Amino acid sequence: DGDGQGDRPLAWNLELAWYPSDVLELSVRYEGSDEFGGHPETQYGICTSWGVRENVSLSLEYLRGEFDSFGDGADSRNMITAQLGLEF
Repeated sequence: DGDGQGDRPLAWNLELAWYPSDVLELSVRYEGSDEFGGHPETQYGICTSWGVRENVSLSLEYLRGEFDSFGDGADSRNMITAQLGLEF
């Protein structure tokens, strides 16, 4: 733990997905952690994945993370990720 406080790290994650069609997936996510340096205390977001054609998918995800930095109040981040997946 480095500071002699006996840290006890903890992390959890909850995700739910819905498939409105054979080629579209929508999902939500809520997660958190405690005593993991550099990781948000809570993070939530949405994701969509589209099967462009067979063996090709395109995903877009938005996550908002809330940090508690050294007791100074909450900092936050917004993260957007795009992913093109090819299966072969």
